[in-house]
Amino acid sequence: MDLLKSEGINKSLSNNIDTILHLVNKKKIKHFIYISIVGIDKISLGYYQAKVECERLIKSSGIPYTILKATQFHDFVDDGVSKLLKLHISVVQKKLKVQPIQIESVAKELDKIAKESPANTTYNLGGKKIYTFKEIVESLLKVRHENKMILNMPIIGGVMKAFARGKNT
Repeated sequence: MDLLKSEGINKSLSNNIDTILHLVNKKKIKHFIYISIVGIDKISLGYYQAKVECERLIKSSGIPYTILKATQFHDFVDDGVSKLLKLHISVVQKKLKVQPIQIESVAKELDKIAKESPANTTYNLGGKKIYTFKEIVESLLKVRHENKMILNMPIIGGVMKAFARGKNT
């Protein structure tokens, strides 16, 4: 499996979820809970497509389930943007959109789901506000008391256009 090229990822993830579902079915589990990512059905990334396939397998398995799709965690967004800001001059796709959510909010929702009956559906959970990368970068620089030159990188390709349109929110 090559994660950089997404080679083999679809097969690996779907084989793993298929194996898990088979074992779950044998144990007669009453509620299978799966966490996924908001917008993966609208963004053409190999990993996302593999998760979409996992969702399809769950839905068609006949096992009672609930799928919770969350937007990106604050830590993930912060780590990604922080890496972009390590240089004296940073290049950022300022129009990309994110809707960060606290990990604790997702954990609370998962706890709530675990205590309820299976919904046999998928639903989304996102942070309170949608931000552009420009807003995130400016906020981080202000909090860190840093002043850097930030150049805008144009939106190129279908994946980045999907993020700029907020398909992940």
